[in-house]
Amino acid sequence: MKIEVAVHARMSERGSSLLRLIQNNNMPILDLFVRESIQNSLDAGLEGSGPVHIDINVREFYSTRLNRHFEGIQHNLNRKYPEGKYKLLEIRDSNTTGLTGPLCQQNVKGNNFGNILKLVYEISMPQQKEGAGGSWGLGKTVYFRMGIGLVIYYSRVKLEDGTFQSRLAACLVEDETREDALLNNYTDKHRRGIAWWGREIGQNETVPVTDNSEIELLLSDLNIRPYEGTETGTTIIIPYISESALLEGILPAGESIIKPWWISTVENYLKVAVQRWYAPRLNNESYPYGRWLTVRVNGKTISIHNMLPLFRVIRSLYMKTPISGKDARNNDILEGAEVYSERVNLRNILALYQT
Repeated sequence: MKIEVAVHARMSERGSSLLRLIQNNNMPILDLFVRESIQNSLDAGLEGSGPVHIDINVREFYSTRLNRHFEGIQHNLNRKYPEGKYKLLEIRDSNTTGLTGPLCQQNVKGNNFGNILKLVYEISMPQQKEGAGGSWGLGKTVYFRMGIGLVIYYSRVKLEDGTFQSRLAACLVEDETREDALLNNYTDKHRRGIAWWGREIGQNETVPVTDNSEIELLLSDLNIRPYEGTETGTTIIIPYISESALLEGILPAGESIIKPWWISTVENYLKVAVQRWYAPRLNNESYPYGRWLTVRVNGKTISIHNMLPLFRVIRSLYMKTPISGKDARNNDILEGAEVYSERVNLRNILALYQT
């Protein structure tokens, strides 16, 4: 893929500042990742019924097979990550719209930038879909903090004419002041530590790749399955993760306590984090506040049966609220228990409070 290096402009962000935008010293980065990425997927759910499907995978790849796709930093990648196996983190959604919208700013009509431009190329642009929260800017910066700052975006969308199109682009956000920065061979004194990769359309200007053969080659090099048939959705790929680094800081420093099983691996922690943030939506087609979820981590479904008891209770309490419209009788961990609920006025908004 061809490289596009961000040039200096007035009031422009630098990589070092972007990496600090969503600093949250009180929350593990894996929790931020789960919360932000799954919410983005829920906001992009296809109209109609059915759940949003999420797959989160930690898998190995060969460095040389990936590095060859990145013009401009291939040499530095090979130097820092010589031939061998490394790990990546993948989060994939389906039954979603995918990254829709025009592929370049020249095709933007009015203020309709579309999802792909907002997510890959812009920062802090607000969500426009009714009911969606936050922006495509601050939340997505968590992706750049999980590995080496390199993030690959792969999506498949349905176009207005009824045909399907695959789209793939990549972005790097790094601390431009570091001596080992991947973009250090670009000697502009005002370098920003930001670059994109895709199909070249002009001097230092790229758009997402749409050629299926090129996309499928890169996906194959990463052991990523392409979308097929009528599938649409988005996959975020973060290569060169360090599992030990991602698990740091979860427990209080300096305390000699027995480490729980769920921080032994990233896979185990992700299973718990998904339940912590989205227990009421998991396998719950009666969830009253938006789309419901099915989630697999490394191919293993988080089902009602294998949820942790605490999160099964939380899910069951949501199901027993009058607003849900349906009481969960099947596999109900609170079956036979007496549950009270009452309506309360919270900040002049009628909300439901349970005890």
